[in-house]
Amino acid sequence: MSSIRLLLAVKLSDLGSISLTKEDAHYLINVMKVKSNDVIMAYNEHDGEWVCKIEVKNRRNVFLIPFEKTDNILCKSKVNLAFALLKRQNNSLIVQKATELNVREIYPLITDRTIVKTINIDKLNIVAKEASEQCGRLDIPIIHNILNLEGLLNITKNKNVLVCHNHRDARNILDLNKIIDYNNDTILLIGPEGGFSNEEISIFERLNMTFVKLGNYTLRAETAMIASIFAIRNLLYSNK
Repeated sequence: MSSIRLLLAVKLSDLGSISLTKEDAHYLINVMKVKSNDVIMAYNEHDGEWVCKIEVKNRRNVFLIPFEKTDNILCKSKVNLAFALLKRQNNSLIVQKATELNVREIYPLITDRTIVKTINIDKLNIVAKEASEQCGRLDIPIIHNILNLEGLLNITKNKNVLVCHNHRDARNILDLNKIIDYNNDTILLIGPEGGFSNEEISIFERLNMTFVKLGNYTLRAETAMIASIFAIRNLLYSNK
């Protein structure tokens, strides 16, 4: 089976060929060096994953011919991520790893100690697409526009919100079985390099949010994100 996967927005079926966009044709021909009659995988969350034959008429006219659907199925996650913006390359890293770990929605945040105030959502969507193609999932996470903390808290109704912070009342993230409502989505909230401010901690306390810790050490934000997603996914899957 081919290791090349391509996310396509068009309808996938075995009823005809698909003309590729200039960008996708360039990627296959010039980057991945595919040729006519080579086989790749094309997919999207609506039509699943298909084995496709390549037909190259010239470098600008490249077609896919789907001929067999695989048994890869869409796995809808209940895990969402809200993270305070970091330095540019670290934001891309977070989106990449969150995609690989099957996070469903991503909320970039501006908090009191956030230094970076803007991001390029289009570029982050490209990062998510490439990560999806690499890891085998059938969709990409929804990356929302930047919110402030108030904006995030307005959409947390009926969701489990876990604040990753070594608060005095923080619980180990692996000890949440009696706290999480597994019927609802879970939002993991990760702060910036300098952590959440005292005012933000007071807001979380006033709203009775659940503080979770990931051990005895202070982790970098991107490390905390990866560790917390992996831990909560294991809890959710073990309690299905």
